[in-house]
Amino acid sequence: YKKVCDKHDPEYYAKFKQWADDYFLIPHRGERRGLGGIFFDDLNDKDPDTILEFSKECVNTVVDAYCPIVTKHKDDAFTPEQKQWQALGRG
Repeated sequence: YKKVCDKHDPEYYAKFKQWADDYFLIPHRGERRGLGGIFFDDLNDKDPDTILEFSKECVNTVVDAYCPIVTKHKDDAFTPEQKQWQALGRG
């Protein structure tokens, strides 16, 4: 996401990364939900076409950003305790 953010506004990545970290935090668990990355909404500081192009590039980057993470960790071993913790998180 950083490359896309930097292309559109050098301040976007740091701002939107922090926004995601704050927004997706589960305080009572001390952990974050989701995949990580960036979060933004209600952008209105630029013309609508510019914002749309930025949003489309972000969406088109999800697979490129996510697939390497899945590939890297898909065969990771886990303990019974980790599996139990996962089940608790899912309710």
